[in-house]
Amino acid sequence: MKGESVLKNRKWLLLLGIAVFFVICILGVLGSYYAFKKTCFRVDYLGIGISEDATWNEYQKFCDAYRLLHTQNETVKIYANDGTELVGHFYEKNEDAPVIIFFPGYRGNYAVCGVPFYKVAQRLNWNVLLVRHRAEGESGGQYSTLGAKEKEDCKEWVEWTIQRFGEDCSIYLGGLSMGASYILQACDSLPTSNVRGIVSDCGFARPLDIIDGGTKEKLPKYIPIQAWNIFLEGGTRLYGGFSVKQIDAQKAIQNTSIPILFLHSDTDRLAPISEIESYCNSDIKKLVIISGADHGKSYVTDPELYMEALMDFFKECQAQ
Repeated sequence: MKGESVLKNRKWLLLLGIAVFFVICILGVLGSYYAFKKTCFRVDYLGIGISEDATWNEYQKFCDAYRLLHTQNETVKIYANDGTELVGHFYEKNEDAPVIIFFPGYRGNYAVCGVPFYKVAQRLNWNVLLVRHRAEGESGGQYSTLGAKEKEDCKEWVEWTIQRFGEDCSIYLGGLSMGASYILQACDSLPTSNVRGIVSDCGFARPLDIIDGGTKEKLPKYIPIQAWNIFLEGGTRLYGGFSVKQIDAQKAIQNTSIPILFLHSDTDRLAPISEIESYCNSDIKKLVIISGADHGKSYVTDPELYMEALMDFFKECQAQ
């Protein structure tokens, strides 16, 4: 009787263990899908908006963005390596002039994010292409890959520009936040004979770092950020076919021979300036600090310094 009781208990423990295992697996799958959906899935916004407590500079930028949205331009469509349709808005000023290609921030409106680069192109009488990332706006795709595929999209836009304006055309790339990260990931594999300079506004090397910062503020205190990272890594692998942990632009930044202008704030909590400072150890990497700006707010914090830095950088690179 005692042996039968022990055997019976073991069976129940085995069944309980199997049940717990399946529950953990189900929770892992559901958690991974939720993290992937929240972070990467397409979210389309209608138009642009401004908060009631906006500063004068933010209001001015809003007005500029509104005018930019209604400025005549050419809608350009290309296809990524995986067949995803990508859309950009091209503003041509001079067929023989350089082209600035701008990549907006994470789920950011191309007109709002691209205002300073459009204004610089106007002053220089250059051309500017404001692109829309995959899974955003008119571009196709159901989810962002946080740079795994977007860095290749950058190369496709450069290739389109070369085909449009010829092998001798000068190209400059600019990006805000995640858009800058995409460029930095690709910067060591861009054609140096055409790409003359790169501008990174509050850019970063590892998307996971900035996701940590943004998520930590939103998660309840009892949920550790490490748990979210595990779910997100599982989600990107299971549903996106890439690993967010492996996305890192550090080597590309160190290996590129293309001049880079880093525009960064000394009070950026999401993308600390300390990382950017470690890259500025050569003559071709320059750092301009916009004091007191939040992440993505450097232009509206000090538009004069921001525009001066852009103008000086573009002119210097073009003169070389």
